[in-house]
Amino acid sequence: EKGFELTDLTLPGPGTLETLIASATYPKGKSKLHNSGKGGREGSKYMMLKGVDLLKDQGLSAKEEVVIIGDTLDTDIKGANDVGIRSILLRTGVHKDQDLQHYPDIKPTCIADGIGDVIGLL
Repeated sequence: EKGFELTDLTLPGPGTLETLIASATYPKGKSKLHNSGKGGREGSKYMMLKGVDLLKDQGLSAKEEVVIIGDTLDTDIKGANDVGIRSILLRTGVHKDQDLQHYPDIKPTCIADGIGDVIGLL
């Protein structure tokens, strides 16, 4: 965001940590590892769908009323894709337009220059 242009926000995602732990505990860890974060193998079950259920308990009538706003393709946007929720990728964060080619199966619904542009997309 404005004022933080020089800040490096690149962090390892859940897949990186999952691979590290699986390698360190191989062979037993490979079959016993559970990744329930956004974008993780079980993230849709334990995080994303649970969140949608909580919103429904508060009066939400459909997933189509939800949009995930995020800056990371392999967590925020993948998590939204996994459960059929619309998503907006912010260009001000970790991933940019040019990174889309590295994640061909992960597609944001739309892309915004910054959080201030999101209202116009909803």
